[in-house]
Amino acid sequence: MKRKITIIFAIVLGMLFTWEVNATGNIKVGGTFVNDTDSTFNASWDQKWESFNVSVDYTYKESDNVVKLDKFNTVGKYNYKFSEEFYAFAITSYDTDKFRSSGDRTVFGSGVGYNWYSTENFKLSTESSIALLTNDFVDEAIFRQNITSSYKLSDALEVSNKLLFESGTETYLKSETDITYLIGTNLTVGLRNRYTQDPESNNVLSFNVGYKY
Repeated sequence: MKRKITIIFAIVLGMLFTWEVNATGNIKVGGTFVNDTDSTFNASWDQKWESFNVSVDYTYKESDNVVKLDKFNTVGKYNYKFSEEFYAFAITSYDTDKFRSSGDRTVFGSGVGYNWYSTENFKLSTESSIALLTNDFVDEAIFRQNITSSYKLSDALEVSNKLLFESGTETYLKSETDITYLIGTNLTVGLRNRYTQDPESNNVLSFNVGYKY
């Protein structure tokens, strides 16, 4: 029930921001085989000095009628810019994994970020934060480090990577690499490789179709 409420809240919140004049986002749905799913929903609302982002990810993998992976993650993030490069942020996330012994993860934190490069073709930013992690076993302070980069090989072809590391009693690592090709103005196709260590290691390579709005 808690998971369903979180999914509904995230989607409704994302839809509200989608209808703002300067809202942007994308939806990607894909898979590797018939019983595999790797889905992503993103929405953002931007003003000159502020922005708010919502993302929802769901990954499911099945082999020989046995579920191998069942993970859900939603993140809400508020940014406040001090300059074009430097900003502060507050973040909250909720994460479930059917096979994780420590149960659901809830994270509340804040920190600072810096845009090292932001050109038409290349972007690189880093974020550092301190957060409170809560699961079935612990309530503890953790350190979070995030590195995001993207490079446009052409007007239609882009390669990007998002790397997140969280320290704590158990290390949490998530790396997403996307190769995306834009067809027309809104439709995208691409490949995604999603690696997680949580604490068990999982790697999912998927083909996806997306829509940018």
